[in-house]
Amino acid sequence: MMNEPRTLRPRPRDRLFAVVTVVLAVLLLPVAVARHPGRARELTCRWALGMQFPAEDLTGLADGAMATFTAART
Repeated sequence: MMNEPRTLRPRPRDRLFAVVTVVLAVLLLPVAVARHPGRARELTCRWALGMQFPAEDLTGLADGAMATFTAART
């Protein structure tokens, strides 16, 4: 019983943040296509997640770690 994995149920606020992030990404997609046509989806996801998590600071990561984290997150 103690070794069973437990998962936390998502809170309504978490679901709302996820929906808002997707809506922002969809709304920002035309701007991203105009700015970087080949990488528009990645750029849009980065912008939307940056708005969802404004206090997140990734400046201390090495270039390879930053690229891997960004790719996994988007």
